Amino acid sequence: MESFTMKIKNYIRMGGKQTIESVQKQFNVIYPFLKIEFFTKPHKKFEGSNKKDRYVMNEEINSIETKHTDLKIMLDHRTTVTKMEEAFEKQYGLYVQVFRKSGNVWLETSVTDNWTLDKQNAEGESLEEHFKIEKAKLNDNDS
Repeated sequence: MESFTMKIKNYIRMGGKQTIESVQKQFNVIYPFLKIEFFTKPHKKFEGSNKKDRYVMNEEINSIETKHTDLKIMLDHRTTVTKMEEAFEKQYGLYVQVFRKSGNVWLETSVTDNWTLDKQNAEGESLEEHFKIEKAKLNDNDS
């Protein structure tokens, strides 16, 4: 049986003088083990983005989006990384890349762009638990 939370539709709202950082925070509330970064250039499916093309966090969304429409991205349990990234590009002319937390680093999800955001987030959470257990084992051996 599908859980109640799986049926909830979430969305990211952008506009006005809102910064990239505030959009990132909205996304992170929904997916705490994922983050999005904004880039000046597009990337192909299953490819990464060049770090030098990343926008700074205090950049205002209205200064980089090109479509000037109602800025709202709908997300649900079926939304894949690819679909969300395509929605940002098609609807608003914004190029985003999803990253998943892996211990203390953030990895681009380019190889797993066909996974849903829910699956990506669950994987990040699982890795977080794994790293906590491994760290605890290392600390136990220090005594």
